[in-house]
Amino acid sequence: MRSRVIRAIAVTSILGAVVAGCGSGPSQVGSAVIVGDSAARLADVDSTLDTLLANPKFSAQLTKAGVTPDMVTREIVGRAVIHDLIRAEAAATGLSVSDAEIDQTIAADDRTTDDNQPAAQPLESPIAMYGDPAARREAVRDDLLLVKLGQREIDSLDVAVQVGQTGSAADAQAKAQLALAGGAAADQFFGGPAQAVSASQIVPGFAQAPPYAWSLLGTPAGGVIVVNPQQGSNTWTIAKVQSRTTTPPGRAPAPSDSSQLDPSLLLTFGQHLLQPRAMATDIRVNPRFGVWDPLSMAVVAEGQAAGTLYPPAAP
Repeated sequence: MRSRVIRAIAVTSILGAVVAGCGSGPSQVGSAVIVGDSAARLADVDSTLDTLLANPKFSAQLTKAGVTPDMVTREIVGRAVIHDLIRAEAAATGLSVSDAEIDQTIAADDRTTDDNQPAAQPLESPIAMYGDPAARREAVRDDLLLVKLGQREIDSLDVAVQVGQTGSAADAQAKAQLALAGGAAADQFFGGPAQAVSASQIVPGFAQAPPYAWSLLGTPAGGVIVVNPQQGSNTWTIAKVQSRTTTPPGRAPAPSDSSQLDPSLLLTFGQHLLQPRAMATDIRVNPRFGVWDPLSMAVVAEGQAAGTLYPPAAP
């Protein structure tokens, strides 16, 4: 289900839930999820959910969209992971968001939720909008960092993807290994090499794409994904990111106007650009909430992962 509420929830943080680890890392006892050396506490997730469900406006939105409390908690825990990843990315690359930008986003989102204003989609989640003001500001900071990450890459990233299909799980795994190895046999399965396409051409067309499709933009070059059959299908899809390049110095990037893109698209793009960082991070989800799905970059129910992500073969 890709309702507005679910999409919105998926772009927020759970705040005050991440605590620094030490020694050999945080304990799984009492943790909702462990991300490297940090952990989101189980008690904080439960408290956040209770607070949200007690808010009539929030509860009404969930009921209207057919969203269950279990779905909400999975999104909360998933965003705890994204919170750590985007803050690490920002620290490593210099991305930043000013207090003025946060003020502007909150003011704009408040106007869009006023019944007297024209209909529009707020950037931030109902979780943030109906929560503690200080926590809301940090959630907006995460959202804007993801948008800026997407803006940074959209005009310079080119991706070439090979795609093939098969009718059995066993053959899908065999073809994934073939794809990882590369060479003539892999090209034959895929029907030949792929042509690189710029992210600025791909992202606008992904407005209605399922979450796993975005993983094609974040998977490192040489990586392979296997997408499980979707509802009503008996087909496994195997995709290899044959190349993934950014505009080299001295060459102008492909022109586009990313300012005209829906910020939620840039946000989702930015979230999937965190895939390499997620792949290099130990992410352990409390089984109560489900499992981490590397393709959708989210926590999903046990057995509901979109597929499998294979890192590039070692040189």
